[in-house]
Amino acid sequence: METPMHIQEEIVMDMLSRLTVKSLFRFKCVSNSWKALICEPSFKKQHLNHAKNDKLLVLRIAKDSNVFFYCSSLLTTTTPHQIVRDVQESVCVPQCVPGYYDIYNYHLYGNCNGLFLIGIKHKRFLCNPSTRESILLPSHWDKFFHGYIHGMGYDPTSDDYKVVHIPEEDEKAPTEILSLKTGSWRKIYGGDCSLQSGNMECLTLLRGSFHWLTYSVDSMFSLISFNISNEVFGGLPLSKEMPLLCDTIEQGVTVLSGMLSVNFLYEEEDATVFDLWVMKEYGMEESWTKLFTMRDSRDAYEVLPVVPKYIFADGELLFRSDRRIVLKTFKKSDKRSNLVVPLTTDEDTDTTRDGFVYTETLISPKDCVIALN
Repeated sequence: METPMHIQEEIVMDMLSRLTVKSLFRFKCVSNSWKALICEPSFKKQHLNHAKNDKLLVLRIAKDSNVFFYCSSLLTTTTPHQIVRDVQESVCVPQCVPGYYDIYNYHLYGNCNGLFLIGIKHKRFLCNPSTRESILLPSHWDKFFHGYIHGMGYDPTSDDYKVVHIPEEDEKAPTEILSLKTGSWRKIYGGDCSLQSGNMECLTLLRGSFHWLTYSVDSMFSLISFNISNEVFGGLPLSKEMPLLCDTIEQGVTVLSGMLSVNFLYEEEDATVFDLWVMKEYGMEESWTKLFTMRDSRDAYEVLPVVPKYIFADGELLFRSDRRIVLKTFKKSDKRSNLVVPLTTDEDTDTTRDGFVYTETLISPKDCVIALN
């Protein structure tokens, strides 16, 4: 039988695990026991289980070309422009980008459980923007980070974060896997699932698997998966109503509201068209639903191409518009598009390069790269 004191401790632990990282950092000062509890790996995992995918990491370029990261809340946003105020009030994360680097030397390799794997020049950092912790990865791993598209995911069976590199447009090249826990690096042959990168910055992770689009033997798109735990390739069905012939301008895979999503940009006679689809029931072909279609005059390219980022509760979509390198929102019901960031069109001010949705967690980068310890 559990003692009243033990029950009380469980209640306190459950209450604390539902708080924000900022609040928990303050509560570390309440007592040594609370500080020890919040630093426990088991508590960090419990906190992660309650965390929501409701934060936006905004990448900005200053006038002097320095790169900075800012954090913004999406869950409490009542209007798109609330994001602007949040970004203004947020704290820069200089630990991720020490020194002077311009945007052309920046690359995102993946993010998972609130951690970002970022490349800047010839260095790679594992960062947690919520705790402002970052570590520099070993230089002897540099050869792994060749090519463009990677992904980072957590393998619960080995309690390990893994980075995966999928070959681009080369079916015979191997898939490469790097374990951050052990530092081991290996290659897998025979997948024959090269990636058509399209508008994807990094591989899309959902349900423990990476997802991407590739060309099949009949010159049509196929949706491929790669499980992070058993390291096995798989496939998911696409809707026959999608533009599956490989003549699109670009295409991509993302996660929106916890659902797998694909998008296609293609041309019709008088317009450039962007279709956004979501799979409401994972693995079920009949659950594919087209959320909306956006159109631009074929010669105008005022908004398109775009990259979907987040869907708000009212159906409004946050996306990156490549034509202006800004974050905008789009609402199907009134077909309006609002500029979210940058705050001004003045070319002398900071500009926004991109935004990445993530989960606020306590996971420490130092706990993930055992090879450094």
